[in-house]
Amino acid sequence: MRLYVDGALQAAGTGPAGTRSAPAVLRIGGLQSGGGFLDGAISEVNLFNYVLNAAQVADLYSPQPPPWPWQVLDVGKTGSDGYALFDPKTGVWTVGGGGTDIGLTSDQFQFTHQLMPGDGTLVARLNTAALNSDGTFTANAKAGLMFRDSGAADAPFVGVFHSQTVGLQMLYRDLPGASAAQESATVSLNTPCWLKLSRAGDTFTAAYATTAGTPAVGDWIQIGSHTTILTTNSLVGMAVCAYDNSRIASATLTGVVLQPASPGDTWRLQWFGTTANAGDAADAADPDLDGLSNLLERACNLNPTVADAEGVSGAVRSGMFELHYRRNLSATDLSYQVQWSPELKTWSTNGVVDSVLSSDGATEQRAGGVPVDTASPIFLRLQITPN
Repeated sequence: MRLYVDGALQAAGTGPAGTRSAPAVLRIGGLQSGGGFLDGAISEVNLFNYVLNAAQVADLYSPQPPPWPWQVLDVGKTGSDGYALFDPKTGVWTVGGGGTDIGLTSDQFQFTHQLMPGDGTLVARLNTAALNSDGTFTANAKAGLMFRDSGAADAPFVGVFHSQTVGLQMLYRDLPGASAAQESATVSLNTPCWLKLSRAGDTFTAAYATTAGTPAVGDWIQIGSHTTILTTNSLVGMAVCAYDNSRIASATLTGVVLQPASPGDTWRLQWFGTTANAGDAADAADPDLDGLSNLLERACNLNPTVADAEGVSGAVRSGMFELHYRRNLSATDLSYQVQWSPELKTWSTNGVVDSVLSSDGATEQRAGGVPVDTASPIFLRLQITPN
């Protein structure tokens, strides 16, 4: 006989040889004679009609500690150590934590997190509420997503949380030791549900979706948006609080994705209040009706809500026919290429010289062109494409 705990062999022994008689009743979680019941819960019971080898047993216990760079942290004085497990086969996270609350002037909870330098978005599907080990729940126990200034109990934060008794709330603390407060109205909703928490500079936006699969852009419903100052290198992750420091509550999540904000997302959120590439914020849209699409407005670092003069012009300088243009230094996801053509059909980059005329740290003034005698006639254009 061999005893395995969490997939690892703990003990082994040799019993009597020969055929063993099976008992009339198989009792799990108590003595065969009755009584001596386990004070706890048992789940995922499996019976096999063959002997499992060590590899098969280990395979049954697939949940593992969080993969790097995720870290487990008990914030504040929790009654018991929290934990986080990840099943790489199913993509299921199980996060358990104690603590009395996330709110007031300090917090106590389990925070499974990683460092987030700059802007980004955390998305997860909350499959279950924060439940106790016996399947019950404590009023106001919370599970959700959070950006946090540090691991200190009284640190500033912004988060979106689900409570079985309340629903979804966007909570925040603006200053160390300040009382936490709620942003926007509570959303009455049960699990499962998708949660999304985004950061763009000092603006944090929370949203939810109720789809079974990964939500499309139009499936997200905004809960609220809050502006506060957190450190650039903030912590972001999954938070679970039992709301009872004598217990551990756990929640399961799937579809957990942490994405740094793309330059396009940050630009759209700045000008249109959304990261969605749709409607007035779409790359092809021209909401200010100046003839420049949003993609060109962003590439040239122009205001897409006010009609602008074009960010591109032609000039002849020192024997060169040049295209002068503005380059947005934040648009690192875009490629710029000056091209020439003798007949507006075939375009070439052969012989093109591109150089910086000036820069203010946010926008470069550039010139790209070819010698005037390259062809006659000769046309120039600026091609801007996403990387």
